[in-house]
Amino acid sequence: LARRKSALTMRRTARPAVSLVSDEFADLLPTVRPDDHAAGRLAGEELLSLGFRRIGWFGVEGGWSARRRAALTERLAEADVPLWTAARAEPTWIELVEIGS
Repeated sequence: LARRKSALTMRRTARPAVSLVSDEFADLLPTVRPDDHAAGRLAGEELLSLGFRRIGWFGVEGGWSARRRAALTERLAEADVPLWTAARAEPTWIELVEIGS
């Protein structure tokens, strides 16, 4: 609520303002956001170009993290490379660090 009040206050000023945080205030302020889908695909491209074939994902649930993970998964699937997630029993974090080293 306090952040929404701040967005309303910014809207009433004569100064230009944009939200860089989220779409939460898109009805009040113009929003500038990164392209999460492109970021996920780009990450996949880079990892694949470096020869990685065992790739793990550790991120937060929902929002930008889910959008990036979905795009990364999509890109890796095109190369028949599975994406390991923290929810899977294997490999463990230690195994992923050793693989990536």
